[in-house]
Amino acid sequence: MSAAVAQAPEVEMAHIHPAPASANSGTGDKSGAPLSLQVEALAKKNWHFQKRRKWTNCCLATLPIIFIAILAALQALINSILANSDELQCPKDKSDATPGQLAWCALEHPQTVVPLFLLPSRIFAADSLILTSGDNAQNIAQLNDGISAGQAVIDARAGAAWTSFTTTAYQAFNASCPASSGTPITLQAFQNALLSSCANYGNDVSEASNFINGSVVAQSISDAATYVSQSDAETCTRTAMSAASRLPLPNIPFGSPSRLGIRLFSDTAFSSLEVADTESLVDYEVETGPWSIVELMAANCSSLSAVSQCYSRLVGLATGARSACRSTNPTVVPTSDLRTKIFDSWIDRKTKAADTLKEISAAYEWQGSDSSSSTFRVSIYFNDTNQAENDGGGPPAMLRVSAPLSAAVTSWVDKVFNNHNYNGGYSNRLRGLKEMPKPETSLVLDFASLLGPLLYVWVVQLPFPVVLIALVYEKEFRLRVMMKMMGLRDQAYWIITYLYNAAIFFVYIVIFVALGSAAGLNIFTRNSMGIQFLFYFFFLNNQVALAFLSQNLFRSTRAATVVSYLWVIGSGVIANFVVSSFISSPATSPAVLTLLHLLPPFALYRGLFEFAEYAFQAGYNGTFGMDFDNLRDSANGTQEVIIILAVEWIVFMLLAVYLSQVIDSGAGVRKHPLFFLGYTRQSHKDVSSEYQAALSRMPEDVRLERERTLRDDATDAIKIRDLQKVYPGIAGQPAKHAVKTLTMGIKSGECFGMLGPNGAGKSTTISMLSGFVEATSGTATVQGLDINSQMEDIYTQMGVCPQHDLVWESLTGEEHLQFYGRLKKLRGQDLKEAVEKALQSVNLWDDTVRPKLVGQYSGGMKRRLSVAISLMGNPTAVYLDEPSTGLDPASRRQLWEAIKTAKQGRAIILTTHSMEEAEVLCDRLGIFVDGELRCVGYPKELTRRYGSHYVLSTTCEGRFQESVRQAVLQLSAESVCTYSVGDTMKFAVPLKAVSESKIFQAMQHLKSQDILRDWGVANASLEEVFIEIAKGKAKDQLSPKANSGIAANTSQQQLSENPNVIVA
Repeated sequence: MSAAVAQAPEVEMAHIHPAPASANSGTGDKSGAPLSLQVEALAKKNWHFQKRRKWTNCCLATLPIIFIAILAALQALINSILANSDELQCPKDKSDATPGQLAWCALEHPQTVVPLFLLPSRIFAADSLILTSGDNAQNIAQLNDGISAGQAVIDARAGAAWTSFTTTAYQAFNASCPASSGTPITLQAFQNALLSSCANYGNDVSEASNFINGSVVAQSISDAATYVSQSDAETCTRTAMSAASRLPLPNIPFGSPSRLGIRLFSDTAFSSLEVADTESLVDYEVETGPWSIVELMAANCSSLSAVSQCYSRLVGLATGARSACRSTNPTVVPTSDLRTKIFDSWIDRKTKAADTLKEISAAYEWQGSDSSSSTFRVSIYFNDTNQAENDGGGPPAMLRVSAPLSAAVTSWVDKVFNNHNYNGGYSNRLRGLKEMPKPETSLVLDFASLLGPLLYVWVVQLPFPVVLIALVYEKEFRLRVMMKMMGLRDQAYWIITYLYNAAIFFVYIVIFVALGSAAGLNIFTRNSMGIQFLFYFFFLNNQVALAFLSQNLFRSTRAATVVSYLWVIGSGVIANFVVSSFISSPATSPAVLTLLHLLPPFALYRGLFEFAEYAFQAGYNGTFGMDFDNLRDSANGTQEVIIILAVEWIVFMLLAVYLSQVIDSGAGVRKHPLFFLGYTRQSHKDVSSEYQAALSRMPEDVRLERERTLRDDATDAIKIRDLQKVYPGIAGQPAKHAVKTLTMGIKSGECFGMLGPNGAGKSTTISMLSGFVEATSGTATVQGLDINSQMEDIYTQMGVCPQHDLVWESLTGEEHLQFYGRLKKLRGQDLKEAVEKALQSVNLWDDTVRPKLVGQYSGGMKRRLSVAISLMGNPTAVYLDEPSTGLDPASRRQLWEAIKTAKQGRAIILTTHSMEEAEVLCDRLGIFVDGELRCVGYPKELTRRYGSHYVLSTTCEGRFQESVRQAVLQLSAESVCTYSVGDTMKFAVPLKAVSESKIFQAMQHLKSQDILRDWGVANASLEEVFIEIAKGKAKDQLSPKANSGIAANTSQQQLSENPNVIVA
């Protein structure tokens, strides 16, 4: 340059003209959008979001399809195997049927089964009944005599029974074998033939088989009835025996040491007996050993009459088992010794006093029964060992209580009414035990119902983790609080989010039930659809409510994912292996089951368990399963489960709403625990030593800003008063003071820049102002609304561009702005125009960009979208946290223009690390260090006040550089050469050592000597000031008086001034 010109420090102030809100940028009413418009906005956003989750939706819908398909295929395979098995169905020709096949045939006339005592196996038997003695010894003895079944009693009963038995058999014989020649057989001849047969029959199984098949009996009857051919004799014998087997049985006590089922394989048990194995004849388990299966109980078996012995054998034949006699050897003990006598052997075995356990058959304790009154009171102790053995499954066994009870009643009736005359006029004969008739059946293995409860518990609960993870995702990435900050009310959020997730759950259940019904699975088709609808409806709502409640416990989607899936899997396993035992056990009290039902997975298991049980029985019997009438069944817990699920649904939702408001769950500022009663959280002032220390070291300009803000007549749009944030220490570390006693104000139309190193508290301040985090103490107001108690009202007037982009990657940029525009009360043409202008302002309106999902955006494009979102709807307060991070220079310049245009009529707080951005956009700056505001002022003012040196630039030939260097050192010995490249050098000249006029004179002198070609002097840059302040080395270069004047001179009039000082 031909003349040296030095630009002196300048103080630049932006001239701001507040502008009214435009028609397409929102309205002046800051009450927020009506609930209906917010519901519409969130519903449309969710709809766009759901449309693009095709893969997730397909996976969720495919799970029940795969599950039902596998169950249906397995069921079809099992049905095919069963249908092709001859052993598992009743044959058309029963003459060659096996006992296994006969089990599936119709049973129109079930055979009478002898009521039996359960006798211990002979190696464990005590061979005795236990009877009690009492005060009335004679009466007790008579009663005991009836129980013990003495010789005379047995003979008397056997004689009467024999007559009835043979008479009926004889009648059946004659009806089936009409005389064709010779003299018809007489009853006496028939009896003699049977007695002869009994005499020839021993205890050998093969002889029993021969007897049953007619080789002995048929021959005897053939000898007596010569007119009947050999083949007809066998047929007639079988017919007679079949008829006899259905006779009313006499009151002769029989017993068996084995389980004896009550279902016989056909209504004519001897019609097709071609095998000798006794296990094939009746449904019971044969014990190995030398004892008989059905035994006559007598006091002394050796003295039995021939009639009694023959009859007992015929009873064994009628039941298809071997028969013999067992001596009971009854023992009479005092009543007080009864229980000791019963358990003597068990105690001896436990104490190892005996090697073998000796069991009794039965015990009787007479209580007040005598011949002078009609009182009948007796305690009966009966052996029920085989019932315990049958707990693991297998054929149903007879409960051996009928015979012991019948013996007691018979003895008492004979003593009281017949005077111990067994041929008296009163009788209470137990006619026998018979099963109900049944139609022809087939084996139905309902695989889906058997495995259903466990697998269905897993499948039905699968949407629960999906709902929970979605809720926690919105909270973890602050999408929910972002929506709140843009004006979304909690009511709209709860309504739409609940209905949205419930609809997903409902569609999933509908697919599950519809596919199960279409596949023909009994658990769906044989139970009432009305009951299933109520059950699944209340369960899905219960699960959605539980997800809303549970999301308060999680801050991370990873933790929510792990816990929720473990909950589903673990609860199903526990229900199947633990809860099912409680449900199946008759000893479980209703209160215990109710407590179990309080856990939703266990309630689900109980409902599915009931559906499976009713469906399995319905499939086996060919009937319908559960209907509404069955809900009243005492053992059916479905009704209770539905009621519990419905009540819990309401309780869970109320708790979820309440806890989301009062606990620090990451979804915004907490409310007072009694907010529903009108209580609000009040700010409190910190009076700690840390607070006092921060006040004492407060710089002068910061102190003056504090005093100005705290004045009642201050008209700032945003007022911050003693705002602090302290994070508690972790793992023994001290607490972190992120923000310390911040007090300042921002006027409408002003952009305030917050500068500072990382961790200085800038983003934390914006987070407290915008409701991301809760302030530890202090408060702030936005248009007079307090952030501690009126945050929801502030949300309607606020726009936020957070430090990290809070966007949905499955939506387009246009859909984002449409959603947030509706929350700001924009609709119709106004919404369309506002969205278009906003996208144009940040260069996202291009046809190639608009269709893109945000997930396809670059980082810079997402930042621009976040800025556009923050400016939607004409908010009065806007927080921009590092808005230009990641932008290229061209995009950054365009973004700056959008922000400068938008700041008209708004109070903007902007954080940045770019000094250039701060100088371009901000009217005032504040530099934060370690949570404290270290200085505040206009950009040029700060460089003038806190710059510690002048920057002197010179250009000269190389031979003159040393002369220039010496001239600068003469100005100040502390001057430093900071830059020297080619002919150019730069020097840092301390402000306190030299005045501007001396620099001017010295440089002009060198210029006049043709040593310098060009020179210039300027203040230190804002970046240099920032570095000095961040290092704690910067000092205010102005006097306190000057400080006072500058800090106080902040009226709107001075903000419109822009003085430039040029030094030539």
